[in-house]
Amino acid sequence: MKRTIRLDKWEMVQSAKLQKPGSVDKEVMKESWEQGKIYGIGEPKEVQEALIAIGVIEDSLLEDGDSRYCNWIQGEDWIYRCRFEGSIQQEGRLCFEGIDAVSDVFLNGVYLGRTQSAYLEYRFAVRPKPHKENVVEVYV
Repeated sequence: MKRTIRLDKWEMVQSAKLQKPGSVDKEVMKESWEQGKIYGIGEPKEVQEALIAIGVIEDSLLEDGDSRYCNWIQGEDWIYRCRFEGSIQQEGRLCFEGIDAVSDVFLNGVYLGRTQSAYLEYRFAVRPKPHKENVVEVYV
């Protein structure tokens, strides 16, 4: 039987260090979550959109087109995280309908793969896991 779990309680944090795609250090990710400012963003969205929604940058940016208030964002790496309950009983797929152009995807600290286009759907194979709590992380 096919079971769908909707991941809608996402958080994001600025990475403590810029890293090359495909060679993300899990210790840097851990340090980022422990020491960085964590933003609860609900549904996944672009970094700028999330920061506008939570009031970190002004929404007038969209109206007046003045990007100088958010230029710093694109020069940084960001990490998204979503936790969900329940063990994964059978093989399945972790699906992304849209994801930043270049990112690394992890489930419970295990590297699943990399994305390279914001316009493609990505599916990553997931093997059964006995974890009660699972964590998806996406490094962009």
